[in-house]
Amino acid sequence: IGTNGDIRYRIISSTAPGRFTVNEFNGAIAPAVSLDYEATAGRSTGLVIRAEDQGQPLRRSADSQLLVSVRNVNDNAPRFLPTSYSCIVPENVSGIICVELNVNDLDGLSFSRWTFSIVGGDPASDFLVDSAGRVVTQRALDRETVPSYVLSVAVSDGRNPGVN
Repeated sequence: IGTNGDIRYRIISSTAPGRFTVNEFNGAIAPAVSLDYEATAGRSTGLVIRAEDQGQPLRRSADSQLLVSVRNVNDNAPRFLPTSYSCIVPENVSGIICVELNVNDLDGLSFSRWTFSIVGGDPASDFLVDSAGRVVTQRALDRETVPSYVLSVAVSDGRNPGVN
């Protein structure tokens, strides 16, 4: 076969230059930079790859179009916005919503099934955090017994925990 069967590959067009490389000898395509769904302006990159033989006296080539799509994965922890909250609740009344926690996850809504838990500051379990992120009094509080609380609440998206 000689040089007619000796194929070289190269990227001749890209909608995101510099994002991918192609191995000149085997045509393997690989990312040239880290691909992060949240940091990628265009979620897809179009490439045109040329395969060209080394024939003499005439080289022959063929082009192929490739669309590479970046898939979102659960790689960011949820975050509380803001990071701290305060409230005043009446004593001797239970079921009072103290605050509604606001959570953001850069991974988007597909990974927003959050689980909340109180991880500190509530030894008698006077509070709970419901599935919507509302901090609620579970029982009537007595200001003379405990004048204030400082709670630590955690949120998890099933993979990445975030603590506030």
